Amino acid sequence: MQYLVGLDIGTTSTKAVAFGIDGRQLKVVNNNYPLISPQEGWFEQNPGQIVNASEAALNTLVEQLGEKPLAVSISSAMHGLMLIGRNGEPITNLIIWADNRSDKEARQLKASKEGAAIYFASGTPIHPMSPLCKLLWLQKNRPDLMQRAEKFVSIKEYIIHRWTGEYLLDQSLASATGLYNNESTKWNDLALQVAGIREGQLPEVVPTTTILPKLKAGVAQQLGVEADTPVVIGASDGCLANLGSGVLDATTASLTIGTSSAYRKTIDKFVRDEKQSVFNYILTSDLYVVGGPSNNGGVVAQWFEKEFGDGEFDEQALRSVRPGSDGLIFLPYLLGERAPIWDPESKGVFFGVQMNHTKNHFYKAVWEGVFQAAHHIAETVDQVTGEVEKVVVSGGFAKSDYLIQTLSNVLQKPCWLCNSAESSAFGAAILGMHAIGELNDLKDASKLVHFEKEFLPDPAEAEVYRDGLEKSKRIYGRLKDEFN
Repeated sequence: MQYLVGLDIGTTSTKAVAFGIDGRQLKVVNNNYPLISPQEGWFEQNPGQIVNASEAALNTLVEQLGEKPLAVSISSAMHGLMLIGRNGEPITNLIIWADNRSDKEARQLKASKEGAAIYFASGTPIHPMSPLCKLLWLQKNRPDLMQRAEKFVSIKEYIIHRWTGEYLLDQSLASATGLYNNESTKWNDLALQVAGIREGQLPEVVPTTTILPKLKAGVAQQLGVEADTPVVIGASDGCLANLGSGVLDATTASLTIGTSSAYRKTIDKFVRDEKQSVFNYILTSDLYVVGGPSNNGGVVAQWFEKEFGDGEFDEQALRSVRPGSDGLIFLPYLLGERAPIWDPESKGVFFGVQMNHTKNHFYKAVWEGVFQAAHHIAETVDQVTGEVEKVVVSGGFAKSDYLIQTLSNVLQKPCWLCNSAESSAFGAAILGMHAIGELNDLKDASKLVHFEKEFLPDPAEAEVYRDGLEKSKRIYGRLKDEFN
């Protein structure tokens, strides 16, 4: 049996997923780890726990399959930052994308001419999610740690250093730091100057198809692979999700709604968004992923189900309420928001509450609010890159045909369900196939992706949701100053 492993190092778990060279998913091993929130708005993780979970997932997968993989390719969450001391060990936890402690620094930078120049070079919106803004906060609040730091890395570079002894970073993750110039493909001198760091404190940036140096003695045995197994550096989870969903041209978009959510398109050039509303990250030298992320995906519905329901998804409750929730509107910004408003101080709001509204109305309004937020992102991205013909959906919500149909009505676009739930891991495996010569042209990856169902928008319901989206925008606009 010939297979590759997509090792997907995510926000709450690492998944080691085996795929045959025909694209068939063979097996998944999933290891979880907790979030740490020492203060409101702060979100961290213990890097040692992530390393242990990742190495154990790969070892267990290979052991269970009973054969060694052709290659391992790595996907990783974006925007993480940790400081490494002179002994090669962390002197901080991993500060993840959801952390908002650098809100003040981000606002100040975004209002400056330097902030605009950095965004146009990097394609990363100026926001507390980015490592650039995290570094600004650390310079101001923890100069002692900054002075002790030898390297500034994310979890992927830390793991690669443990495995090979070298600090290497793929172009995809580099392009999401706010410190990189996507057009010159070099670290951005202006961003480094603003952050107060030197280029030598950052990893060497390499293409996403790079095969890592040979594993250290003992590491291969610990991982359960052969010493000469190719380990491909891979890319970010968002870019790889597009690859794993077969979204490789501007006529199609992907929408993933898991804990958070993101709408993405793949295009062949770096785009400049004058409104600074979308991200533009590198997948390969001739493929870029443009889109916008939301903090508030399925986590918002899970909050409502836990606090006001029985903790489980309830489709019948949703079906009992008409589209539009009889005028009840929900702004889903429980965790602040990223695209397209980029406002970490925004809050959740129920608007238009009347005596006829039941708990089921509130529940449906929550899901509709999550989908309306996704539509707002999609609308913003499409203004920059052009309209799409269909949207490929994935994530936990896609287990429900009813939710996908509702989303299609909200987006007013056909939605297609991809057969691979592990789109980031699959994208990593596809990139691995390309790197080792099993797939000549990366765009042929679409032949490995299969779709299970198509959902077409209902015109009458789409009209209801079109009006709701415009009203949601107006409500946020009037409340923005109150949030801040």
